[in-house]
Amino acid sequence: MRNEPFNAIAPYGIISTLSQLENIYECRILGWIIAKAQSVLKLYNKDLSEINIESAMNLTRVTFPVRYLLGEKDRNYASLDKAFKLAEKKIRFRKEWRNNGTRCTTDYWLNVIAFPEFRQRGREKIISFVIHNDFWHIILDFSKGHRIFSLDTYMRLSSCYSIVMLLFISRQQQPITITMERLREIMGIKDMPTYERGNAMFSKILEPARQELNKKS
Repeated sequence: MRNEPFNAIAPYGIISTLSQLENIYECRILGWIIAKAQSVLKLYNKDLSEINIESAMNLTRVTFPVRYLLGEKDRNYASLDKAFKLAEKKIRFRKEWRNNGTRCTTDYWLNVIAFPEFRQRGREKIISFVIHNDFWHIILDFSKGHRIFSLDTYMRLSSCYSIVMLLFISRQQQPITITMERLREIMGIKDMPTYERGNAMFSKILEPARQELNKKS
């Protein structure tokens, strides 16, 4: 990976997808998909050429080296089984359209990835999976706003909560006022009784995320 910083653009709505993920390997898969979806990748052209995209029959296949999912100095390939848990998750999305001037919405569920597999290509291990084209379009839908974030920072983080907060506050110039209920929703802990009290959320989630962002960003 190159040393120069690269700023990626994430649709604001993708934060709701991140909040439903459980481990850092799932977040890194999503991060590389977002990166590959960008139209201008001057600093990462060499690295991202190793990520292959093929589209067919309403699906998009993504293939890239397994080492992309490992952290710095991490060679524990056995832990990458956690990445495949993403194939078991159905993420809720909301589709909006207008019918004769009336605003209509519908909720639907999509697997983030499907049919994941490890392959050996020469001496290198690679990971391959497919994503639904609807999800590919969601990644490129900036109609609800977007966040510009450092891909280098994203990939250095070790906590899903830190990544969610990175995208939530990146480039923010003014203080954010938010309800506790909305914050729990953003962090993906809305249905976790452990974090119903603010003190628990601050000490177990927000403070560790703040410390990691201060250290690595």
